[in-house]
Amino acid sequence: MNLLQRAQGELARRQFDAAAATLASVLAQAPDCAPALGMSGVAAQMQGRHDQAAVFFRKALEHQPRDAGLQAGLGISLFEAGDAGGAVTALRRACDLAPNVASGWFNLGRALKLQVRTDEAIEALRRALRLDPSHVSARLTLADALASIGEIDAAASELRRVVGAHPDNAHAWFALANLKVIPLSPEDAA
Repeated sequence: MNLLQRAQGELARRQFDAAAATLASVLAQAPDCAPALGMSGVAAQMQGRHDQAAVFFRKALEHQPRDAGLQAGLGISLFEAGDAGGAVTALRRACDLAPNVASGWFNLGRALKLQVRTDEAIEALRRALRLDPSHVSARLTLADALASIGEIDAAASELRRVVGAHPDNAHAWFALANLKVIPLSPEDAA
């Protein structure tokens, strides 16, 4: 087994420290190895080292600029590091490269919402839901964005869809309660 395969296995087993060490060995021998750079970005993300993850993703993108996964990884890392503007740029690029991936549109919507670009966020979140109507996080984020611009009925409708499909989703129930939407029984959510 080569070191890249070993690192893949470590990542799959959620052994992020071990994967990072294995990948450091690969990069010591081949500093421009795009797969090792990308996997190092993932390992750093999972360790909560988002600034370092962004560095790895940027280096990998120098070699594979049309890789939507690397663009998304960069965008998520920048978002988690607090750079919403950089996140939007990278996530837009990821969506351009892979327009049929719901998670890309969801992450773009989150970053736009953080920048208070609410109309754009709503559009991105709705696109995510057209691609994957069961994407609970996109629906919850959409409901929050709608509520933030006073679209209470639309927000309540989205939240009711969540509790209708997932009656144990405390986040959705709490958000409904905060909207002061009555009644709040599981039967009314359907």
